[in-house]
Amino acid sequence: MRARPYRSETPWSNIAIPVGEWFDVEMRWQFATEATATVSLWINGELALEQANVMTASPGHSAVEFYIKLYGSSPPGATSWSPWGTTKYVRNVRVSGERIWR
Repeated sequence: MRARPYRSETPWSNIAIPVGEWFDVEMRWQFATEATATVSLWINGELALEQANVMTASPGHSAVEFYIKLYGSSPPGATSWSPWGTTKYVRNVRVSGERIWR
């Protein structure tokens, strides 16, 4: 199986995802069929993750297909995390050419 540069891991973030409360997620995402994009994710206005040189679409794709899944886990040596009983709500989704919250 060949390596897929659009599915690489990011370092651990120091920004925790809030539990039991609403929070804002912003993402800067670029369409790129080569490993040239930068993907950034903010939680409540704080930069949580950023990854450079990412391929976000397979070569030959011309249409934008995008979905997001939020996964949580524990760093090595920490108390185990379990996704059971997780509820996700989404509201007020916006698409913009610049950061929405500043």
